[in-house]
Amino acid sequence: MKLQTLSDLDQRTSAYRAAVKLRDEMVDDAGGIDTLSAVKIKLIESVATMTAVIDHYHSLILAGDPQAVPIGELATLTNTRNRTAAMVGLGKSVKTLDLKTYMAETYGDAR
Repeated sequence: MKLQTLSDLDQRTSAYRAAVKLRDEMVDDAGGIDTLSAVKIKLIESVATMTAVIDHYHSLILAGDPQAVPIGELATLTNTRNRTAAMVGLGKSVKTLDLKTYMAETYGDAR
């Protein structure tokens, strides 16, 4: 059995694109990739992937095919996703600005 990652998947699918978009938005909300630990990055990827699966189940329900959805699995997955998201943090992080860096980036390096 070969283990796959998000990068191994067909990147043209809407589920893949939605998961990657959410992952990237969550990374930005958390302050950017450079501010995150490896574990936090994996937690974010998990939340994004679980959300794609949850969205798939919701689309089946809304399309009128609720029998195709394992409700117990959906509930468990939703609870797991919510707990994992809470570990990542649900709000945007606040960036601390350094005045010298801000001035250099905004007005150029005044040496």
